[in-house]
This record gives sequence, structure tokens and C-alpha cells, in this order.
Amino acid sequence: MNLSFAFDPAACGKPACDAPKICYIQMVRTYDFDEGTFSYISEEHQARAIEYGWYIDRLTGKKWGYYGRNDDGSFAGNLSPGNNNTAAVLFDAPSRPSSMAGIWWQAVSASVSIDAGSSSCNNNLLGYYYWSWIVNQDGTISDDNIIQLVARENLHLVLDAAISAWNTQAPSLAHNTYPGFNKLMY
Repeated sequence: MNLSFAFDPAACGKPACDAPKICYIQMVRTYDFDEGTFSYISEEHQARAIEYGWYIDRLTGKKWGYYGRNDDGSFAGNLSPGNNNTAAVLFDAPSRPSSMAGIWWQAVSASVSIDAGSSSCNNNLLGYYYWSWIVNQDGTISDDNIIQLVARENLHLVLDAAISAWNTQAPSLAHNTYPGFNKLMY
């Protein structure tokens, strides 16, 4: 998956809207068709899952909740931060062992403005994108099993709950918590 978000500060409707760094928060859930339950890749992920299986998608042990952010604050090769003039790009190619066949993977990727100081856009969620795919029983993914669309309005409440669950778990794992976020778009 290659997801790109280009921010237009003129369209946000706030004064002094400067977004010098735009990245993503991603939440996911996986549903096992054979078992009829949500599944998790680790106990850490399961412990922060909210109702209906959603959780913040980060590698186990990473201290930042932002997708692709390294522990030192830089970003890995799977995230190119954006700004007012450059699109933020998320690259994701999830892979799991063959035991994860027959699974419906779902993700919500939310672009967010961070590190903007006193800008009115600092710590704002800028938009949401929903995507999913089904891993067939033989471990393959066919093109007709991939869904991509702009997320429904009610997912902002689910993302709020997933962020809250991250913040609850983070201190016990020496992870960073998220700030309070405002929403420019629903």
C-alpha cells in the first residue's frame, strides 16, 4: 500500500495554519474467519485493543505511536513525512506467517500535523483513509479482495478510543503518549 496525503493549508479554514511535519497514526484490526474472533500479532497489541478489535499499529516495543517513527524521533523508510508543500507518504506491505491465512485485515490511516509549535494546525488530525484486504486460505491476496476508500465519519470516534488505549498502555511500556488531538476534518 502506498498512501499519500497532500495538505492544503488554505482549505483548512484556520489562521496561521502551518504544518511543518505531517505523518500518520494507523490503527488496524484483524479478523480470523475460521475462529470467528479478532486476532493479534502480539500480547502488547492485544492489550491495547479496544472494542471490536482495533488497536494502534506499531511494531512491538516501539515507543512512538506515529506510524514509522523511530525511537530517536526520525522516520523509517516506510514513512516520508510531509508538510504544507510536500505530501506525506505511508508505505505498508504487511506480512505475517502462513498461520495468518483466512484473515481479514483492516487499517485506518490518519494523517496528523505534529511538531508545529504554536501553529493552529499543531496536533490536528487532518483526514482518514480506510483500506483492507483478505488473506486467502492459501496465503495469497487477490486484487478483488483489496478495499480502499475514504473512511466513514464515525471512525474518528474509534480512532479517539484507540489513541486513548495507547496512552493508557504507553507509560507501563516506557512509550511516549500522544497529545490531545483536534480534528480539522470528519
